[in-house]
Formats: sequence, C-alpha cells, structure tokens
Amino acid sequence: KYTSTTENKNSDYSLHIYPNPASDFINISFDLKTDTKVKLEIYNGAGQLIDILSEEQLLPGKHSRNYNISGLPSGVYMVILKTKTGTETKKIIIG
Repeated sequence: KYTSTTENKNSDYSLHIYPNPASDFINISFDLKTDTKVKLEIYNGAGQLIDILSEEQLLPGKHSRNYNISGLPSGVYMVILKTKTGTETKKIIIG
C-alpha cells in the first residue's frame, strides 16, 4: 500500500517514497528538471526535525537516497523536499 500527501505540486520535481508503511528503511527518489540546491528533511508527527537527509546542489535528472529508519519510533513522519522553486511534503508511516 502506498500512502502519501503532497502539499505543493511543483512541475520542477517529483518526490516518491517507498515502501510506505515502512519499518527498516525508506527509499526516497526524486526527479529534477533543473539544476538546483536540494534539501531533504524528515520530521516527526509533532513537527520536530529528526534529520537532514541531504543538502546539496544537484543536476537535472533522477536522484535517490536510502534512509535507515529502524531506530525511529512507530508513527507518522513527514519527508520534505525543498528547492529554490518550492517545497513538497510526503507523509510516511513507520511501524
């Protein structure tokens, strides 16, 4: 089952996270249409920053990051992709 929400549908990138729900790891993939600085963050359900997964300048194309979530408590988390043109948020369930 794939569950996600998008706050901002921006044509400059697309964000995908799987598996969802997850227990050991998540794979975060995104496709950039332009050269841009990218920041990937994960927040818990209370809105607290858990980790900055990536913060770098990237070229156009497909990119992916794996993140170990086995140490995180069960719950709902948000993965946020920030670029110079906008922000996209996906909800993930860790259990």
